[in-house]
Amino acid sequence: MSERMGSRVNHLRELFIRSTVAVEDAADSLVGELVRLAATELENGNIEQAERYLRQGLSRNPADHQCQAYLAVCDATRDPRSRAAERSAREVVTLHPTDPVAYFALGHVYLLASRRREAFRMFQRARKLARRDRALTRRLERVDPRRAPVIAALPRDHPLNILAGRLRVFFGRPRRG
Repeated sequence: MSERMGSRVNHLRELFIRSTVAVEDAADSLVGELVRLAATELENGNIEQAERYLRQGLSRNPADHQCQAYLAVCDATRDPRSRAAERSAREVVTLHPTDPVAYFALGHVYLLASRRREAFRMFQRARKLARRDRALTRRLERVDPRRAPVIAALPRDHPLNILAGRLRVFFGRPRRG
């Protein structure tokens, strides 16, 4: 009888664990939807609404790094020289080095602080990590105004690409006169 009761307890324990995982997955999907809505609001310039969505997401999952990353962007939008926003975004990158949203957020914070070179470096990292994330890739294309490198097989910062890019700009200008 105790053997039968033990198997029943194990069965109930497994059911409890599965239901807990299902609840956590539902909460994560809700937080993910709030992050998506916040990103859209940020793009549209509605910082207050984006911040509301993000704070709501953090109230459901205080450890959500994407909410923290986008909150850093909200802070930097309010105060472009904010060290707290940069520190927060950098912390998210440190804790989640394979998340493209973290690099996107840090790049956005740098761009708002007029640190273009660092911003574009972060956008490049985000682009490499976000190959499957179409929404983030579109956001990156809108934020990063640079054209594709002239010689696609070489890195953007290769001397030949730099020279070819300058020539493209020089000869691409309309003539006066």
